[in-house]
Amino acid sequence: MRLPHRGSEAASPSRWLYIVFKRGPFSSSALLFIAFCLFLLYALFKVFVLLEPQSSDSMGSCGVDLGYVRYEGVCTDEMARFLGIRYAAAPTGNLRWRAPRPPLPEPGILKADTQPKMCAQGSRGMNPSPLDFSVGRQHAPRAPTVDWSEDCLFLNVYAPGGLYPGTRLPVLVWIHGGGYMNGNVAAYDGADLLRQGEGALVIVEIQYRLGVFGFLAGNELQNDGTANAGLLDQDFALKWIRGHIAKFGGDPTDVTLWGESAGAGSVMQQLIANGGRTSPPLFKRAIASSTFLPPQYAFDDPIPEEIYAELLRRTGCAAAGHRLHCLRGADARLLAGTNLEMAAEAYYGTFLFVPVVDGEFIRERPSQALARRRLNANHLLALGVTFEGVNFVDPTRPEHDTATYLEYVFPKLSAAQVLEGVEAYHGVGDDLQRAVAIVGESIFICPGYTLLRAFDAPYKGLFAIPPGRHGQDVPYYFPSRDPAPAQRFDNPAFQRAFAGAIFDFARSGALDEKPTSGMTEGIRPKWPVWSSSSPAEMLFNRTRDEPVVRLIHTDADLFERCRFWESVSEAVGQ
Repeated sequence: MRLPHRGSEAASPSRWLYIVFKRGPFSSSALLFIAFCLFLLYALFKVFVLLEPQSSDSMGSCGVDLGYVRYEGVCTDEMARFLGIRYAAAPTGNLRWRAPRPPLPEPGILKADTQPKMCAQGSRGMNPSPLDFSVGRQHAPRAPTVDWSEDCLFLNVYAPGGLYPGTRLPVLVWIHGGGYMNGNVAAYDGADLLRQGEGALVIVEIQYRLGVFGFLAGNELQNDGTANAGLLDQDFALKWIRGHIAKFGGDPTDVTLWGESAGAGSVMQQLIANGGRTSPPLFKRAIASSTFLPPQYAFDDPIPEEIYAELLRRTGCAAAGHRLHCLRGADARLLAGTNLEMAAEAYYGTFLFVPVVDGEFIRERPSQALARRRLNANHLLALGVTFEGVNFVDPTRPEHDTATYLEYVFPKLSAAQVLEGVEAYHGVGDDLQRAVAIVGESIFICPGYTLLRAFDAPYKGLFAIPPGRHGQDVPYYFPSRDPAPAQRFDNPAFQRAFAGAIFDFARSGALDEKPTSGMTEGIRPKWPVWSSSSPAEMLFNRTRDEPVVRLIHTDADLFERCRFWESVSEAVGQ
């Protein structure tokens, strides 16, 4: 039976007492005892209502008690929104560059109706030359222009309205992209996912530390802190979900982890975390949209050490007696500005602060870990776009030949390996087109296939609507946040086939059967699993105003180029 709304006649204790006293043949002592019991039950009922999100007939509030804090969200019959839920303590002061800690208790009831401040934002590389910090040392750090905070470890929860207590729906967790330098939950409206999923899922979106705050590395830091702080934030949020999502109607044992770009890279990192033996399991299915795997060196490799040393110089901490203590005491605004300045000095389209192999949470290079096929989930859906690399190549500098470009992006390639790379891309267009193919295939496309081979029965999809650039698929999941809606292919059948696959997979982990709901019935054919021997992919495209959704096979020439990247995986840090 559905719980009555607070304030309704059925929930009134006076109504209950009227029935008891008016109609029941009881003695006065029995009546007093019954009245006491009823008041006690009503009090317990009120507490229970506070613990479970409840719907209202119109816009109203609903509450949830997380133990350390009580939140009041915003609820309608359609959905319950809880925005800006704190899942970890503020990672400031002595907690800067340490693993996340549980939140401190907060009194009263806090409003959960406003998007949280974003984490400090960074920049991708803009330098036309290889990384050379001496170029920018005379420049004052740039001031961030967005409303950010170092205290940014918050998440959003979107649940269907009017859930019954005890409801356990599958949970879909979104990790935003942005090259581990940018991004926030406010840019992605979880209500879009809830509506397209027909209210059959609970949606969670998480923020995590970015840039210098989330992915600084080095031996000194590892000895008194942690590299990969941003990945540990994600892990901590997943543990929060396991402990609390049932209070929102979600099933903590039925979680799908999904991300795009660096969010998909994060999904890969969480799959191999703890040697693929995270216990208890935090998710059972994974969706990787444009898997992102830039060079991932060991925490004490010369490149992360050079970045750490440069940060010390620019913050005035290089000569301090305890250099890391000096960094922890530095003003967050100084660090955020230095983060922007240093990141921009990286080679065009590359990213300075990214995950490393720390020997603990991430124990080996991703390609090594994936080859062992020990993973923290059992099911995978991998998606990509046609031209992943276009956004990361400077179109005004096409004069770099292929060898030079390879050396700039991957400085640890040997001369012989560079020549092999030149040969691998010999037949791919002109210099600019080869550069686009190199960055797109090495960092996005080929790592996606490496991830696919680690699973027994994965699914592969390709978004190819022109121009097919990196990130162009995201507005189909989050249409209300589309910056250019006129450019989106506004076709309901295509939308149901493409975005609907996400929700079918999150509910069952299978796409090779008849769609599980009316939402995805239509133009999408049966979707077979992908394998190296039968590399079937679902193509999502258009011809004029008509959708094209059909099976294709992975291009054999692409496989050959991916084999080159596999052969040099150690040199490129993958």
